[in-house]
Amino acid sequence: MNTNLFWSWFLANEKKLRSIHTLPEIEGKQLLFWFYQYLRCYSADIGFQILIKTSSKKRRTLTFFTSGDSEAHQIISNLIQSAPKIPNWIISTTVETLSEDDSEYLENEFNINKASFITSNIKSWIQHIDPVTNKLIVGIILNFPTANINPEIAHLTVVRILKEILGDYIYNHRIENIIIHNQLPNDKKVFELRELKLYLEGY
Repeated sequence: MNTNLFWSWFLANEKKLRSIHTLPEIEGKQLLFWFYQYLRCYSADIGFQILIKTSSKKRRTLTFFTSGDSEAHQIISNLIQSAPKIPNWIISTTVETLSEDDSEYLENEFNINKASFITSNIKSWIQHIDPVTNKLIVGIILNFPTANINPEIAHLTVVRILKEILGDYIYNHRIENIIIHNQLPNDKKVFELRELKLYLEGY
C-alpha cells in the first residue's frame, strides 16, 4: 500500500479543505467524498476526522483512527510518517497522547447556569463495566456543587467536552454513559481527563 497517491491528492486540495466550511454544501460534500476515496485506496481499515478551528490562526487537525487492531495502527503510523510537511495542519491519530493544542483545550473555561469550571479540573473514574458490551460507565465530578444545575444540561456539556478530548470514536466505542456525582469515591482510581484519555486508548 503506497501513501504517495493519498498525500499527493491532499497537497493539491488542502487549501480547499482548510476552508471547507465556507464552500457551497455540494462542493464540500464532493471534496470529502474524494478525500475518502483516496484514503480508501491506501486502506479501507481506517477512518478520519477533520477539525477546523474557528480562529484562522489555529492549525487544522486531521486525525486518523481505527477500531483498535494493532495491524491497522501500524497502517496509520506508516501514513503519518510519510506525510509531507504541511504548515497549516496537525496530522495525528487517536492512539497518540494529547498534543499541545489538546493541552490548551484542557484549560478552557465552561459555564453552566452561571457556574464556571476549568476543563482540567474534571475528575473521572471507571464506575462500572457492562459485561455484555464491555463499555464503561464513567463517574464524573466537577469542581463545584451541581445541586442547582439542570442535570440534563450538565450531562450534555460534559459529554461534549469528553468527545472533544477523547475523540468521537473512543467515546462512542469505549463509553456507554457518564454519571455526574457530588463527591469522589473512596474505592476507585480517580483520573484527570488526560489520564482518562491514555487509559481508554489502551483499553
